[in-house]
Amino acid sequence: LSSEIPKSLEKLQHIQVLDLSFNLLKGEIPSGGKFANLSAESFLGYYAPCGAPKFHVP
Repeated sequence: LSSEIPKSLEKLQHIQVLDLSFNLLKGEIPSGGKFANLSAESFLGYYAPCGAPKFHVP
């Protein structure tokens, strides 16, 4: 995968698993919706991330 994580993914209510580790995604990690419950491990290897302080990324 490459590009940015679309903010529209925050609106997915029935998603059970979202693992975005080890890809070419970049940019801000959304913080709403299901993203509010994700851990930093979900973003291991995320290329040039930035996002919520709880993810410990710049």
